[in-house]
Order: sequence, then C-alpha cells, then structure tokens
Amino acid sequence: MRRPTNNTRLYEVAQQAREHAERSADRLRRLQTVSESLAQATTADDVCVAFGREVREALRAAFCWVGRVQPDGMRLPLFQSTERADTALSVTWHLSPEVPSPLGDATDSGEAIFLEDRAYLFAAYPEMAGLIAASGCEAMAAAPLIVDDRIVGVLAVGYDEPQTFADTDRDFFGTLTAQGATALERARLYSDSEHAVLGQEYLISVMAHDLKNPLSVIQMNAYMLESGSPKETKRIGSIMHASERICALIDNMVDLSSLKHGTLDVTLVAEDLAQVVRDATEAILLTLETRELIFEVRCPASLPGVLCDRRRIQQVLMTLLSFTAKRAPTGSALVLIVEPASAGLVRVAICDQGKPIADEQQNDLFDPYWQPPPGHLQGMGLGLAVVNGIIRAHGGRVSVESQAGTGTVFQFFLQTVPAAAD
Repeated sequence: MRRPTNNTRLYEVAQQAREHAERSADRLRRLQTVSESLAQATTADDVCVAFGREVREALRAAFCWVGRVQPDGMRLPLFQSTERADTALSVTWHLSPEVPSPLGDATDSGEAIFLEDRAYLFAAYPEMAGLIAASGCEAMAAAPLIVDDRIVGVLAVGYDEPQTFADTDRDFFGTLTAQGATALERARLYSDSEHAVLGQEYLISVMAHDLKNPLSVIQMNAYMLESGSPKETKRIGSIMHASERICALIDNMVDLSSLKHGTLDVTLVAEDLAQVVRDATEAILLTLETRELIFEVRCPASLPGVLCDRRRIQQVLMTLLSFTAKRAPTGSALVLIVEPASAGLVRVAICDQGKPIADEQQNDLFDPYWQPPPGHLQGMGLGLAVVNGIIRAHGGRVSVESQAGTGTVFQFFLQTVPAAAD
C-alpha cells in the first residue's frame, strides 16, 4: 500500500518542478521581450511608453503607470497603459506629493509596495477610495526605479482581481523595475550627450562668427590701404596674410567640430577637377611665391569628371599645398600632379623636396591637435585632420610617403563620374 503513495508524491514533486520550470521559462521570455522593446527606445518618453506597455503584458496586469523623476526630485507626468488602450501610453496626471498614493510612497520610501486586495488599498489610501473604486482596481504593486542609489522613476501596476504576491512574483517585479531604471538612465545620458554636442557646436559656430567679424573689418581696411608706398604695401600684405591664416584656423576649428559630431557638410556632384585645381592654386599662389618655390602643376586638360564637393576639395588642396610649402626648402620644387589612375579613379598628389617625415610620425600627422617634435614646423594640428576627414567623406583616405633624398608625397583618390551620369 505504501508504494503507490510514494509514486503519487514523486509525481506531485515532478509536476511542481515542471510547472516551476515552465513559469521560469515564461518569465525569461517576457523579460527578453521587455529588453528588446526598451533597446529600441532612445528618449525618456519612448522608454516610458515601451516599458509601461511591456510590463503590463509581462505581469498580465490591467493597468500600468510609469513616471519619471528628475535629478532635483521633481516628479514628472505619468504615462498610463491599460488593456483597453492598445495604442500608445498617454500622459494622464501629475503625481502630486500632497495626495498620498502607492506611487508617491514608493518614490519617497525607495521601497516596493504590494497591496493584494481592495481592503489593503482602502486602508492604506482612504483619500483614493473613490478613484480606486471607479478604476476597478483590485490590487496594486508599486516600486521606485533606482540607478546608483538615485530614484529616476516609478512603476506601478494594477490588477482587476485580488493578487497573492509570492516571493517569486516580487523578485520578478524587482527585475523588471531594474530593467526600466537602466533604460531611463540610458535615455537621460543619451539626451545629455546630444545636448552637449549641440551646445558645443553652437558655441564654436558663435565664436567663429564673432571672431570673423573684426577680421573682416581688418581685411577690408587693409585692402583699401594697399595703394600706398611699397613699404606700406608690404606691411599691409603681411596683415592680410595673417588675417587669412586666422580665418583658416577658425574654419578648421568649425570643420573639426563638425567632423567629430558627424555633421560636416559635404555634397558630392559632378565637377571638372582641372578647374577646381586651377581655382585652388590661384588662391594660394601668393603663399607659394613668398617661399620662392618652383611650383609646377601637371594636370591634363582631358581629365574625366569626378564626384566631389568643389569647395571642400579646394580646401584640401590649399591646406596640403600650404603645409608642404612651409616645410619645403626655399627655391625647391613643389609639384601638384592630377592624373587618371585605375578604372573609376583620379589620383591627386602633392610632392615636395622637404625633410622626410619619420615613419612613426606619418600615422600621427592626421590626428587632431598632433604636434611634431620641437624644431619642426609647429601649428595647432587642425588642417591635416580636417583634410583627412573631408577625403574620408568622399569615400577615400589621404596617404603619405616620405623618404630621404626624394621628399614627401601626399596623395588621395577621387571617384570619377559614372559614364551614364556624364
């Protein structure tokens, strides 16, 4: 008679274990669903919408409320999700610190609250009796959303039937609140970083504008005074040259900020590269002449059209020519070569006869703010970084080769216009 009893007991234990495993697997699936939904939310409001909807479904609740708490402690509007509102969550009411509520108490105490039936609800919150009765809520659970000991939000769920919150239920609720807290904090950090980026770009653009205004006045007045004596003309030329350098430096700062934040304005259209080269070399000819360099341009008239941003490629050419001219010995040769390369590409190279650039320095040349060793050409290290960023925006890269006795070659490639687009 005892054997069947033991078998029955074993069956019951096995059945309980199976049910426990199934519940655990089901909760794991629900956690995964919540996690996937939160991963797609970037703003705090999006997180509240997704979190409220997914938690209500994961806990099979009738209602769900999600609220945010600012760092200064001010409570923000709540978002509500119900079984009848399958659309998104909607802003319903502000969490008032004057009216006791499960959400407010959970936020203030920093602990979860579980109310298993209306008797508990009415006893704990008599002021809310009318609201509770009208909503049809029979049980509630509420908990703060905490990150690094900071309360960033609050979660509450309501049921239309009394509940028994077992330890496993409370643990599952705690796991969900941890997910929501992390997602809200991630959204806050994302928002802060975006505001910081916008603020930095705005500051740089305002500074650039304010700095260029007095420079424009200096350049305009210097231009009007150019008809003086040769000595005065030379001095005025120095003023013009210095102001142009400052303008270029300001432009490089703005461009570097845009490159860093992925907002550099580059528009690729079909262009005559030979004309782009002529315009760039004419603009920098004075700089080359002051160095008494033997400047040569090797550019065939029958080049295929290229896809580029005319203004940006002129900027690249002028920066590279200026850089190589400054490091080239007086009276040495400086050559700009433009020629068809492999199919679909045009090669642009600038060759100087200056001192070789050490191998270990060649990889650093295009890093922002990189400085060469003392005794070499000094600067802020912006121009070449911007050049590299512009060429990368064109789908290429700038390379450098340097050897003793032959000089240094900077080169990059541009894509030609497809035949159908000519």
